[in-house]
Amino acid sequence: MTTKIFAQIVIMSIFEPLLEQNLYYTGMQLTTATFTAAMFNLIPAITFVMACVFRLEKVSIHTHRGKAKVVGTCVAVAGAMMMTFWSGQVIPLPWTRSLHAKKIHMHADGILEGGLMIVSSCLSWSFYVILQAKVVVSYPAKLSLTALICIMGAIGSTVTALIWERNDPKAWKFYPDITLLASLYGGCFSAITVYVVGWMAQKKGPVFVSIFNPINLIVTAVISSVVLSEQMFVGRIIGAFVIIIGISFVLWGKLGEQTTPPPPEPEVTQGSTDV
Repeated sequence: MTTKIFAQIVIMSIFEPLLEQNLYYTGMQLTTATFTAAMFNLIPAITFVMACVFRLEKVSIHTHRGKAKVVGTCVAVAGAMMMTFWSGQVIPLPWTRSLHAKKIHMHADGILEGGLMIVSSCLSWSFYVILQAKVVVSYPAKLSLTALICIMGAIGSTVTALIWERNDPKAWKFYPDITLLASLYGGCFSAITVYVVGWMAQKKGPVFVSIFNPINLIVTAVISSVVLSEQMFVGRIIGAFVIIIGISFVLWGKLGEQTTPPPPEPEVTQGSTDV
């Protein structure tokens, strides 16, 4: 542990969990769970663009896979814009109720503000992933790195909450209900996710982790529709499929780059004998 590495860990904790999670939950509050999960499919494309800017990613525009990454990024961004600015008609489902339909419609009024917050959350997560890729090289202890990020994030979040909620003492009260359970669940599984994603990215690469990201959208859409009676919109479903198509192009281009040829067979010199 050096001063430089510790400073990098502090910066990482600012991007994740301080900025990323606060923007994520606020954006979800203004929109819906399905919309938030769909917008988070932009993370691989945003990370790809930022990696190109910081020269961590090379794009060969003259190859088919290089063109696929550029086109896929543009398609994914177009899908996100479609979800943000166009909802379309409501898809009637038997388990949706009128009370929740009115609530979702009220959230749609702040869809632009919530969408911008979710995109900012994606940017924060991408900054965190890029910085983590550099830090893990000089500090490969993933378990202690995860613990330090969570500790520094908790300190930063506490200071931010003291400033933001200084006039609302009720915000610090604990209630033995679903709110406390959600807080414990989010804290524990956020730490587990940081460790598992870092471990899988080191073993299989970040592309392998990103491949499973669209599954989050499908699972969230089904659960939120059945449990929360969240209404489905045609525009958001089409936009989600456009995002998945764009991400598939990007992943196809990345997989081609990570394919390494088999090692050459050892040469057998003439006159050699087995012992």
